[in-house]
Amino acid sequence: MPYTANATNIIHEAKTGMFEAHVTVESALGTTCHVVHVPGPISMPFEALRPALIRIAIDQHKKGQFVSRVVPADSPGVLAYRNLFSGPSLLDKFFGRAA
Repeated sequence: MPYTANATNIIHEAKTGMFEAHVTVESALGTTCHVVHVPGPISMPFEALRPALIRIAIDQHKKGQFVSRVVPADSPGVLAYRNLFSGPSLLDKFFGRAA
């Protein structure tokens, strides 16, 4: 399953020697937001930090661990199918058996 991820609000805590970031992961299942931590010195290059943050966030996404989630909206075709076939059938309506 393909993922799209974006790391924002990256900070470094000197006491713990950890980077913290908010990572948003998008997939077919929806969008989830994660707070991830990666150990490393302040001099760690961004080219090495960003993939580590995203890798941890995707692992959390696969496990179902997240801060918040947005479920994608259903397509118009799915909504039409639900509306057409969720209630009583047309024959039941015709013969007055519909509730």
